[in-house]
Amino acid sequence: SDGVLYTSDGRDVEMSVASTKAFYAQVAAGYLLALAIAAELGVDARHAQPILAALRQLPDAMRSVLTQRDAIAGIAQRQVLGRRYWAVVGNGRNVVAARELRIKLSELCYKAIACDVTEDKKHIDLSSEPLVLVCAAGLGGSNVDDVTKEVAIYGAHRAAPVVIASSEDATRFAHAREVFAVPAVDPALDFVLSTMAGHLFCYEAALAIDASARPLREARAAIEAAAAGPPETLLD
Repeated sequence: SDGVLYTSDGRDVEMSVASTKAFYAQVAAGYLLALAIAAELGVDARHAQPILAALRQLPDAMRSVLTQRDAIAGIAQRQVLGRRYWAVVGNGRNVVAARELRIKLSELCYKAIACDVTEDKKHIDLSSEPLVLVCAAGLGGSNVDDVTKEVAIYGAHRAAPVVIASSEDATRFAHAREVFAVPAVDPALDFVLSTMAGHLFCYEAALAIDASARPLREARAAIEAAAAGPPETLLD
């Protein structure tokens, strides 16, 4: 390799599969590399300042999302158990968030999950009435209008859209089954907050599934314990 960017994300070198925290570290490193290349090419430095400022604000915004874990857990508990088919969608930079969350949902919940661009989803498998996680943070302007229309179409097909949106846009998604609001930092980086809220949703979805299976596991353990005991135990 002619060059390496080492990221400090809390542990030693990752083996085999990238960790969740490595995703965030690599986004930051990628932006810094892009800005450095732009500077070498003579691009006006004023274009870099908003991105650098947003990168500095991002940790506080991420901590704010973490404090709302209980709200995300409630959304997961209400929505995931009643839907067999799931999908994740996003447009613009939120496609990056959608692809990352598709991997994480599959990894944690042992499900095959579709990932599409928001506008394309209505043409594919809405007839399966899926749970659709919509990454929509940092859109703004007409893009928000377009995505709200798509979400309305999902709802009209009896899908269950769960939207992650920037706080100033959250009230516009009236047709969503659930909306989770994240802070707005900068349109170039708000997809990171879509990803973070989605990562928490993935984790809480797995916990909800696990909790639903607990009574069956307890019953199975009781049966196995009885079967392993003396014959009179079975008669009891």
